[in-house]
Amino acid sequence: MRRIAVCSASVLAAAAVLAVAAWQTGPASAVGADKAPGGKGQASAAKPAPEAVERARREVKMLDDLYKTTIVFINDTYVKDGNDVAAGEIARELFAAMSKKGWHDARLVDATGKPLNDDNAPRDEFEKTANKKILAGETYYEEIQQDAGKSYLRAATLVPVVNQKCTICHPGHKVGDVLGTVSYKLELK
Repeated sequence: MRRIAVCSASVLAAAAVLAVAAWQTGPASAVGADKAPGGKGQASAAKPAPEAVERARREVKMLDDLYKTTIVFINDTYVKDGNDVAAGEIARELFAAMSKKGWHDARLVDATGKPLNDDNAPRDEFEKTANKKILAGETYYEEIQQDAGKSYLRAATLVPVVNQKCTICHPGHKVGDVLGTVSYKLELK
């Protein structure tokens, strides 16, 4: 069972790479009304072009839909009990594969205060602020940041308990409860 889920995750990760490549060659357009305005930056780097910010927002939206659809599909199809591979583990493997190939950085960040995996605790001020915003009812939060002379879109999206199977690993939670965020970091080009 575990091999099937991991194999499926690998196939879906490859599909994600192809989707990003296809999207990057297509025309850029604005994200819908659910986008959040850009935030903070440091004066040391050049202000990113608005078109680059919009492309990155669109990419985050596409990646978020792709990742979450994949994880829910795998969870619904292959997870039967606590002995099966967890959705969070699949997500971490997908995120690591994309980062290793140089596409972008993404990770799960706990917002409950009791991470099942210590690596999921918030790592920086952006992730702490994003958690506060998500816990206050927002579904998306972003900032424009600079690092080593490059501009990045940092974005965080809501990760709720999607269905009853989520409670296998997250007992004490109900459908709709906030578990955390997916934190993204994409270079603005």
